[in-house]
Amino acid sequence: MIKTQLTVIMNYLVRWIIKLLSSVFFRKYKIRDGSYQSVFVLCGAGIGDAVMATPMIEAIKKHNAKTRIMVISNNTNADIFKFNPSISKQIIYSDSQYSRLKSCCLILCTKCDVFIGTQPSNTIIHSVFAFISLAKIKAKINKMNIDSVYEDYDFLYDVLIPNNKKCHRVELNMDIARSIGLISGASHRIKCKIYFSKGQKQMNSFFFNADCVTVHLGGGRKQKIWPIENYFKIISYLLDKKKTVIIVGGNEERGLISKIGIDSYVKIIDLVGKLKLNELHAVLQRSSLLITNDTGVMHIGAATNVKIIALFGNTEPLHIGPYTDTATIISGGRVNDISVEEVINSINQLLNE
Repeated sequence: MIKTQLTVIMNYLVRWIIKLLSSVFFRKYKIRDGSYQSVFVLCGAGIGDAVMATPMIEAIKKHNAKTRIMVISNNTNADIFKFNPSISKQIIYSDSQYSRLKSCCLILCTKCDVFIGTQPSNTIIHSVFAFISLAKIKAKINKMNIDSVYEDYDFLYDVLIPNNKKCHRVELNMDIARSIGLISGASHRIKCKIYFSKGQKQMNSFFFNADCVTVHLGGGRKQKIWPIENYFKIISYLLDKKKTVIIVGGNEERGLISKIGIDSYVKIIDLVGKLKLNELHAVLQRSSLLITNDTGVMHIGAATNVKIIALFGNTEPLHIGPYTDTATIISGGRVNDISVEEVINSINQLLNE
C-alpha cells in the first residue's frame, strides 16, 4: 500500500517537473508545411503497434526522400525496423536503467525537428524521450479514454490526433504525419512491411514443404485468448483434412501446448518459443493460412501474403485489426462467444479459394 502511494506521488512529481521545464524552456512552434529534415518515431509498445507504424514511415519517406527518419524502439519490437530502407537510425532501449539512460543520451545528441509517438498511451520513459528530443513539433494520438496506469503526459505534445476507435491505427498514424505536413493529402493505401537481410529471407525453407496452416494459441491478455479446447477441435479438423499444423508463440505459451497433447500427432510442428521474429515471418510467408487471436503474430501475418482468420472479442478490429485485404475477422462480444463452426466455415472458404 505504501509502495503504491509512493509510486503515485513520484508520478505526479515527475509530471509536474516535466511540465514546468516544458513551459519554461520550450515555446510552441507553428506547424510548417513539411519543411522538416529529421523525424523521430517512437515505437515503444508491442510488436503489433510497431508493425502498424511501418506504413507511416514509408509514406513520410516517399513524400520527401531527404527526410531523415529515426526510430526509437524497445528490444521486443526492434527487429521490425532493423533492415527498413526508410529508416536512417535506430535507438533500441530495454527495461534496464543503463539502457534507458544510454538511449536518453543518444536522443539528446541527435538533431530532431519532429517527434512522433505512435501509440496513444505514454509511459514516463516515453515522455522523457519526447521531452529531451528537443523537437520543434511533437505529435501523437490523444490518450483520452485510454485506460492506463500511467499519468497523462499529453501536455508535452503540440499536436494530438483524436483516438477514433472506428479508424484503423495505421490511418491514425497517417493522420499524425498529414497534420504536420510530413505527407500531403490523401495517400494511397500502403501495406505494413517488415524487411530482412538477404540471408534471413533464405532461412527456414528446409523444415516444411507441405500444405501448412499456422496456429497461434496465445495472446497478450487472457480476454483475448479463444478457449484452448476450441483450438483443439480446429487442429483436429485440420489434421483430418490432411493439413500440417504449425503452432507458434512465445515461451510463455508453452503451457497452452501441453493442454493440447500434441506429442501423439505426427503432422503437428511445435515451434512455440523456438522462432526469432524473422523466422516467424518466413513461416507465415510459406503458410496457406494463419489462425490467430488478436496478437502481434496477427500483425506480422498482415505484413506477409498469408490468409488470416483473426478472432476478436472486446477489442475493436476496425481499430487494431490486421491491416490487409487477406484477413477474415470473426468477432464476438467476448472471444469465447465465437463458435468452432464459425471458424471451420471460414477455414473451408479460405482454403477452397
